[in-house]
Amino acid sequence: MEVESDLVFNFMLDMRKKEIDPFKRAKMIQEYMKEKNLSQRALADKLGIPKSTIQDWCLWTRIDKDEYKEMKSNGLNDTKIYRVLRDNKKEDKSVILSKTDLDFDLQHFHRKLKPHISRPTYSEKTLGYISDLVNDLNRLTMRIEKSRS
Repeated sequence: MEVESDLVFNFMLDMRKKEIDPFKRAKMIQEYMKEKNLSQRALADKLGIPKSTIQDWCLWTRIDKDEYKEMKSNGLNDTKIYRVLRDNKKEDKSVILSKTDLDFDLQHFHRKLKPHISRPTYSEKTLGYISDLVNDLNRLTMRIEKSRS
């Protein structure tokens, strides 16, 4: 059975190069780790790749293909779905699945803006940008409220 183990190991090394289904890759990695009693760190060391790569590959076990399709129908592309899975590990899956592309953009923007509130560094144009942003957010809020009624 050592040949089979070597084949699986070599195939896993090739996963870095190939565009394969992320769900299949995640399932295969998890099964291999369970069978060999390996942690993500141990597998990463064995493959000679960063642990974060294994973590990223395994993110796809958090959703199934139907949930993936639902996220796509909410306007998220593959890159955003990956970021959602990576950045929202503590959030309930039902909440994640109901969010739209706009929700994630606003969440990301809020996270980026937050550190500047306590210690703003600014230029002569900063207040103009903020004013434009406030106006755009007000228009967006009005459109959403109008569409809900």
